[in-house]
Amino acid sequence: MSLRFDTTISPFNVLSATEQTRLCEQALHVTLSAGDRMWVPGSAPGYLWVLRSGHVQVQEDGHVHVLSSGEATSWRAVLTPHAQVDAQCLDAVRAWQLPSAVVLQALGVNMAFGARVYALLAAQMHGDTDLANTREMTGLMLTRARQVYLEPPFFVDGKLSLVQVCRLMAEQHLTHALVRDDLGGQSRIGMFSTTDLRDALLAESKSSQLSVRDVARFDLVSLDADATLFDALLAMLQHRIHRVVIQDSSSILGLLSQLDLMSHMSNHSHLIALQVEHAHSMEALQAAALQMEEMVKMMQRAGMRVELIAQLVSALNSQLFARSWALLAPPDLVQNSCLLVMGSEAVVSRF
Repeated sequence: MSLRFDTTISPFNVLSATEQTRLCEQALHVTLSAGDRMWVPGSAPGYLWVLRSGHVQVQEDGHVHVLSSGEATSWRAVLTPHAQVDAQCLDAVRAWQLPSAVVLQALGVNMAFGARVYALLAAQMHGDTDLANTREMTGLMLTRARQVYLEPPFFVDGKLSLVQVCRLMAEQHLTHALVRDDLGGQSRIGMFSTTDLRDALLAESKSSQLSVRDVARFDLVSLDADATLFDALLAMLQHRIHRVVIQDSSSILGLLSQLDLMSHMSNHSHLIALQVEHAHSMEALQAAALQMEEMVKMMQRAGMRVELIAQLVSALNSQLFARSWALLAPPDLVQNSCLLVMGSEAVVSRF
């Protein structure tokens, strides 16, 4: 295997034959082990390193990058000798050492080479800005529920009629209310919404004779006040609901709705979930599914833990499978069947 420097790597491929020959004569092929440092913070970089194989972690100006084959360690450090750079091998690395003086000479005489290098610098700086914004978004996702706006709980008595409750909700400009009720001596809390009112009106029984306890739902999904917004998002995806109850010990602090959650973080995953829910063809469902890869990349670049990404993807995949079955199977089969998903997606890992 030749140890000669590979001049087909961009931006070195735009150098003239003479310039490439000079660079190859000066390039030194080096083998490093995991943990070895190419640069030490505070030292002047005498070389530009171009990776042939392996991975190197570079910390520069508060940003962290992982470089792989064909990539060069910091151009900024070569152009600005006082830059603070730390480059450490993550595994076995083979690389070429290119003397900074030779690289700078090529930059001074070859305009095309200089243009390529400065374009790479501009792209990296733009990527650093995007990464900072993404990390800010990740920070928002890990905000505690008690730290964001919660809709104050509005309670009604379970004995009230639907007309009475709807009048109270209208006075408060609300579309839902929490229902306090007593069943067999046991207190319980439920929720009544305009969706429940619609179902009651369409039912065969006379809605005017029903009390709110007859149509309210008492299987509320609640989270502790110290749960993160990510936990709330995951609960909404898994249960296909639009709001969760936030509790502190045994008291209800308020409601966190889907709208309020999305006002705190414009999370791409919830947009995918909405697309899946409203998909009326396999083509529309495929378009939503294809966006998941970009979502995973965004979260991975932001440093989100793998287990959190896996939980979110699993919840979205569950919706994809269910919606696919609803679109492909005849309606009577969907209503009288149970969909079982086999394989890795059938297992929700516990970390």
